[in-house]
Parts: sequence; C-alpha cells; structure tokens
Amino acid sequence: MAGKQAGAIEGSGTRSSLIYEVIRIAKELKPKYMIWENVKNLLSKKHKPILDDYIDKLNNLGYLSYYKVLNSKDYGIPQNRERIFVVSIRKDLNQNFSFPEPQILKKKMKDMLEDEVDSKYYLSHKMIDYISSTGTSNFKNKDSRINLDIARPITTIPNKRAGTTNYIGNELPPNYDLRVIRDGGLYKNKQAGSIYNKEGLCPTITTEASQNWNILLNDYPKIRKLTPRETWRLMGFDDEDFDKASKTNSDTQLYKQAGNSVVVNVIEAIFKELFK
Repeated sequence: MAGKQAGAIEGSGTRSSLIYEVIRIAKELKPKYMIWENVKNLLSKKHKPILDDYIDKLNNLGYLSYYKVLNSKDYGIPQNRERIFVVSIRKDLNQNFSFPEPQILKKKMKDMLEDEVDSKYYLSHKMIDYISSTGTSNFKNKDSRINLDIARPITTIPNKRAGTTNYIGNELPPNYDLRVIRDGGLYKNKQAGSIYNKEGLCPTITTEASQNWNILLNDYPKIRKLTPRETWRLMGFDDEDFDKASKTNSDTQLYKQAGNSVVVNVIEAIFKELFK
C-alpha cells in the first residue's frame, strides 16, 4: 500500500517481480518444496492477478500451491504483522498441506524489551512533536498510541509517526495516546497518581495499582524508539543471532534487516506442518 505500487509485473524491474525468478529456479532445479511470502495487499483487486499468474505458472511446472494470510501474533510473537504465505509442493510427492492453527499469545511487547537502553534511542522534543502530529494531506495519523501490548509491524525505518511504528515511554501507561501531549501538554497529579491534561480532566482512579501513576512530569516524558535488538526479538530471532549480526552491521542496517525479514516463529510453524 506504500510507494508507487508498481507491482510485480513480469519484466517491470521491481523487487516484487523477483517472483518470476522463483519460477525460473523452479523450472531449472525442481525443488520439492517452496515457500514464498509477501504483503497482504497482494490479495487486493489490483494485485491479485499477479498472484494467480504465479500460482498458474507453478501449476504448469508441476506444483500444487496453497496460500493464506498469517499474523505473527497468532504464533507467539506480539507483533501485528499480516503476510501472505504461498506453499508450493511438487505434485509427484502426493502430499497435501494445511496451514498451522493459531496459538494463544502469551507475551506482550513489553516482554521483548531490553532492561537498559542507550540514551541515543530516546527522542528529542522536536521528534516527539513530529511522531504525534496529525500528518499531512497524503497521510493522516489516526492512531498515536504508544506502549502497545502487540507491536505494529516492524519496519525498516524506526523514525516514523506513531501510527505506523512503535515507541516506548516507561513513564506512561499502556496504550497511551500521544495526542494528549500534542493537544495541550502532559501533567500528572502526584497525589491522585493519575494523568490529566490542561483541561484538568483525568481518568477514573481504579483499585488497580498498576493503573495509577504517581510520577510528576513537568516536561515531556521520555519516549524512545525500539532498539535494533528489540526489533530482532519481535521478528523471532534470539539474542545470539542478533549479537552475531551486530558485529558487522550498523544500527541502520540492523533495522532494515529486521523490517525486511520474515518472522521466524511463523516459518517454523509452517515447516512443522509441512514435514509432519
């Protein structure tokens, strides 16, 4: 849904058109199995013919294909990442396939965060104003919440508006809306332990201690972006994987690698079904 949406038309030279390289490889090497992943928008009216053409060409090469949109949050990772997966199996294997069933999510995004974070990942006041802004005529920011339980899709660029990526504010409650800051500043009632804005409105004080916040803020709260390690964790990689990659890659590259990857847990679940 972003960019020029040039699609994956054969010979277009777009990255998406690499699916035709998959067909070339299938024709020359005849692998038993192939798994292909792409964005959910491939099922839109504009792009669905490309998927149909891909599956049809593989069918002519002797492959039976199955496809489904899977969400990472259904496979143990607290990230709302919907992607279409196409599993193609060589017909002579006489093997059917069913996609893995969703699992109960037991983790929240906060469970994937580091205990100590370098100050370089914290945002300036100017940046906080930017990420909480309403956007432009081409993009309207309709969701400025941070501290989500389930992360938005990990992207290749961490400094986007709050509605398109993930930010953390340890001084703020879960699912906190940054528009409170943008629309008049943030204050806290030290005695009552609740958040209120310049209009003097605060949420109901509850019996739950975790919902009552007793920190006095005289200025913007500290808000940060995810660290590269955290983005890798939210893609299903363990810290050992990240440590190896971080020895030879900058933060910029590590963010890009996370955003361009597939979630490990989803692929594992597919493999388990494929090789039962």
